[in-house]
Amino acid sequence: MKIFHHDDMDGRSAAAIVAASKKLQFLREIADSYGELSLADTDRQLLREYETKSIFIECDYASRCIDPSCVSEGEVVFIVDYSFSEKTVSKLEEICQKASSVTWIDHHLTSKKLIEAKDISHLDNLKIVIDMSKSGAALCWEHLFGTSLPLFVKHVSDYDCWKYELGDNTTYMKLGIDMQYNTPDSDLYKKLIGDAFLEQGYDLGYNIPIENSYTFYSLIREGQVAKKYIDCENRSYFKHYSFVSDVFGIPCICVNRKTNSWVFGNAYHEYPLCCVFAYNGAVWTYSLYSSNSEVDCSEIAAKYGGGGHKGAAGFSTKECILQK
Repeated sequence: MKIFHHDDMDGRSAAAIVAASKKLQFLREIADSYGELSLADTDRQLLREYETKSIFIECDYASRCIDPSCVSEGEVVFIVDYSFSEKTVSKLEEICQKASSVTWIDHHLTSKKLIEAKDISHLDNLKIVIDMSKSGAALCWEHLFGTSLPLFVKHVSDYDCWKYELGDNTTYMKLGIDMQYNTPDSDLYKKLIGDAFLEQGYDLGYNIPIENSYTFYSLIREGQVAKKYIDCENRSYFKHYSFVSDVFGIPCICVNRKTNSWVFGNAYHEYPLCCVFAYNGAVWTYSLYSSNSEVDCSEIAAKYGGGGHKGAAGFSTKECILQK
């Protein structure tokens, strides 16, 4: 099974949820009940072999775009928290031609516009879940488990959808996760998802020692310390490395750094468009942000083959498009 996911907290959380759902499905086949899970040595070996069959492929819209060549004939594929546009939908079609089944779960405006503008009903092995009201991780949880969202998924969705309805803990949790090794198959996600399932009566048998786990509230405490440092460092960096440019006639405050919108401080609300950008030796990558209701970042990104949300989107170019 291949799980393609976006290279951020929401994408990794979504991929981890997909893998956990498939593990739970496997456990159902070898255990009588979740609460009384007792695996024989043979079953544990089967479980370890099963876990190695889930391959996570992290993608972006620049140097690591989704690659259909990674898919084997007849393989099960999940694509989570990743958008396609009319310019890139051919990659989705190619994946569907090779895979036995494809489940595409996303919440980006670019994807919504694609399925409204283009008929892809001929892809009969493709299941689509598109909903802009929640994050990719939240959609994966609801689609695959059908239960209420656990605490950490609520905060992932709150952050990724730019709602911040849950207060400062949303930011702190994000930073706490960033400070840990956080690939979808990491102990961090196994613990977060394992705790969530135990709350809901499931047992995935992860057996992570409590002294080695990073619980939700420990992530919050670590994130609080990190945020103080980041705010101080961002103010200094913005002062020295920001400039105003023009993007399709829109005044844009730019910072030459691979980071998020926090670096702009108050300027995030003072300019109609904000952009962080960086060069990786092959391409220039850009992340657009806007709090202006008249600006659609996803439309700008789509012109360069990228995508995203109205308030945040990304793309890449061979040559730098920004000038002071």
